[in-house]
Amino acid sequence: MGEKLESSPLVEALCEFRFSDEINWDWTIPGQLYDIIKDKGFEKKTQVQAGNVTVDTVGRKAQISFGTERVQLQHKNGSSLVQIGPNMLTVNVRDYDGWKNFKQLIQAILKYQVDLLKDFSLSKVGLRYVNHLNFSVNNIDLENILTVAPSLQGNLEKDLLKFYQRYELNFDEPKGRLIHQTGTRNVDNGLTIVLDLDFVSQDVEELISIEKIGVFLDSAHEQILKVFVDSLNENYYLNLKEYT
Repeated sequence: MGEKLESSPLVEALCEFRFSDEINWDWTIPGQLYDIIKDKGFEKKTQVQAGNVTVDTVGRKAQISFGTERVQLQHKNGSSLVQIGPNMLTVNVRDYDGWKNFKQLIQAILKYQVDLLKDFSLSKVGLRYVNHLNFSVNNIDLENILTVAPSLQGNLEKDLLKFYQRYELNFDEPKGRLIHQTGTRNVDNGLTIVLDLDFVSQDVEELISIEKIGVFLDSAHEQILKVFVDSLNENYYLNLKEYT
């Protein structure tokens, strides 16, 4: 983990917090958060309307229903995005420059939010990393890329054109589940393999301070790193860049 390799597959990292319904939340909070972080580069404010949207995630079209509106606060250079809505806060980064800096951003935004709420309790925390694994063959030879490649036998032994698979893995340290998704996706008129790792926990009653949340995120990040490495063929992994 953290070895110097050839190219980074990471395209997006995000951290999502869900707060208890008991929190006294109102629509003045997004505006107050914007006033705090706009001088830190989050200058673009957009309100996303409630409703259904179609997204392409790991190569599959899916309808996602947002029961409530949310406000997006985007950094002026497009590198990061804060999303805030009733009882939720998400921090996204695409220009990823290491776990230390990402964690600092998460904790800073979360602290601003908690200070505005005055009191808080969490119902869910998620840490997610989305990677694009490129390859240069006409058909997909999964065994040279992934360790989780399915064994196709008999009449299934054909050139693989597209695929999708999902696993949910239980973890005790920290307590939670890691949603492991791989599949093909069309990107820039070409095909890529998505490796989507999402560590989610609802066992968050003891996360009552920014510091304890930071400890949890460190542990979740460490598990994601281990799973990332173990998901890849060793030779393929050795051709990638630093993943920290």
